[in-house]
Amino acid sequence: MSTKQDQIKHWSRVEYLHETHSNPNIHIKGNTSYYSNTWTGNFEECVVRYLYGDVYSLNQWEPAWVIDQLYIGSYVCIVAEAVILMGEITLIVLIGLVYILLLNLS
Repeated sequence: MSTKQDQIKHWSRVEYLHETHSNPNIHIKGNTSYYSNTWTGNFEECVVRYLYGDVYSLNQWEPAWVIDQLYIGSYVCIVAEAVILMGEITLIVLIGLVYILLLNLS
């Protein structure tokens, strides 16, 4: 059950990653790295995209490839609304962006 204090959004409120991460493919070094979740949800739900190991993917399928690993060192600040794209989807997004850029240049 969340309290009113939990619902307060302020730039000074942070989520320490070592306290909240549960994805076995995310590795956090130390206890000083944090996510400034002022305007969004938590780190794993809102920042890390397309990384196998969340509750849904673990329950739905077995991977057919080697899974990417995300390593976050000590003293890392991840700003609110940042997005970390993992896996092959990153290549697809980059190809799409290059294609759009080339269309605009011609």
